[in-house]
Amino acid sequence: MINIEHKIEQFIPFGELIRGFANQPLLTNRELNLMLRQRGIFINNIEKESMIPTLISLLLSPKEFDILRDSFNTREDKPKRLSSTIEWNNPETLLQSLPRDLNLNQLITKNSNVKVLGVPRFVPINNNADNLICEFEIERNDINKCWYEQTNKFKGTIILHKTNVNQISLKITHTAIETKTLAEAISKKVIQSFKDKKCIQLDKELDKIIFNDFSNEDRIVFFNRLSTRCTNHIFEFNDITDIEFKPDDSEELPTDIDWLKKKKEIIMKGTDLHNTFFFKERQYHKCLVTWAYEVKFNYSLVNQTGSCVFYFGFPDFTLKKKGNAEFEMNILRLNPSDHKIENREKSKLESKLLDEMDKLKNEVYMSFKEYLKKKLIN
Repeated sequence: MINIEHKIEQFIPFGELIRGFANQPLLTNRELNLMLRQRGIFINNIEKESMIPTLISLLLSPKEFDILRDSFNTREDKPKRLSSTIEWNNPETLLQSLPRDLNLNQLITKNSNVKVLGVPRFVPINNNADNLICEFEIERNDINKCWYEQTNKFKGTIILHKTNVNQISLKITHTAIETKTLAEAISKKVIQSFKDKKCIQLDKELDKIIFNDFSNEDRIVFFNRLSTRCTNHIFEFNDITDIEFKPDDSEELPTDIDWLKKKKEIIMKGTDLHNTFFFKERQYHKCLVTWAYEVKFNYSLVNQTGSCVFYFGFPDFTLKKKGNAEFEMNILRLNPSDHKIENREKSKLESKLLDEMDKLKNEVYMSFKEYLKKKLIN
C-alpha cells in the first residue's frame, strides 16, 4: 500500500506538484473524470493526458484532495499467493509448538529501510489452535522518491493449518518483495523451531511447487489443468489471454517453429492462445519452456458474478532463481457484474476468490502428482 508522506497533512498540492500524483496508476481515469465533472468540467477524452492539464490548473479543495488521496492510499498492490505443505509428527497443537521468541523486526536485514509496524504474532482462527494466522504490515521509506510516495506500507499474511494428523499447510500472501522476503524468513524460523521440538523430522522440507520439478511437457500439462480443464461450482474457464515462454536451447526445434530459436523470451497476448498449434499439439511441448499463463474465468460466488483474470506462474524464473522459482498466483483483473461495488468490497471479493482458487489449485496439483506417478510406472 502506498501512503502519502506525513507532510501532506500540512498542505494541498497544486500545479506541477499535482501532475506526478495524478499520473500514478493507483488513481484511475474514472476517478479523475468524476472529480472534474463535479466541478462542472466535461471532457470528451477521459484519458489522463487530456484531463491532467485541466486538473493542475485548478485549486483543489481539502475535501477534493482527500478523495484523491484516499483512492491513492487504500488501493493496495495485488496480493500474491504461495502455498506449501510439510509432514507433521507430534500430538501437540500448532499453537503449543510455536516459537516464543518470534520477533519479526529481528528477521529483517540490518541497515534495511524497512520496519515492521506493531507487534504481529500468530493467533488462532475461530479459536482453532491448529489453524493460525499472522498478519503483518511493513513500512518502507524511500528518500529518493517523490513527495507523495516516500513512505510505502505493504501487508503480508502467513497461515499455518494442520490439514490432518500428519500434515500442515503453509500459505503466504504478500504484496511486495519485502513482505515476501519477510514471510519466507518467518516460515523458515517457524519450521526450524518445529524441527527443534521434534514436531517435524529433521530431514523433511516444505513441499513446494518448483519450476524444475517439471519437464517442459509436464509443465504445459499442469498449466492446462489449471486453465482449460479447471472448472468447478465457482469458476468456469473462459480463455487464456497471455502465455510467457521461450524455446528450449537444448532441444532441436521442428522446422515449422524454427523461427522461435532466436527468441529469448516470448509473451503471446490475445485470445484462444491454447489453441495455437504448438501449444495444442504435444509433439512441440518438449521444445518449449513455459513459465506463466494469464487465464480468464467466469465466477459465481455467494450471489456475486463476473469475470476475473488469474496469473499462474513462476515469476522468479526470469530473475535470479531460475529453476528454483516457486509457483505463485494472483488476480490481475476483477470485473464484477455489479459495477457499483465499492473498493473495499471488491478487495474482499478478490481475497475470497483467491482462497477458492488456491483450494482448487491444490486439488489440481495433487491429481497431477498422481498422473506423474502413473506416467513413471507406464
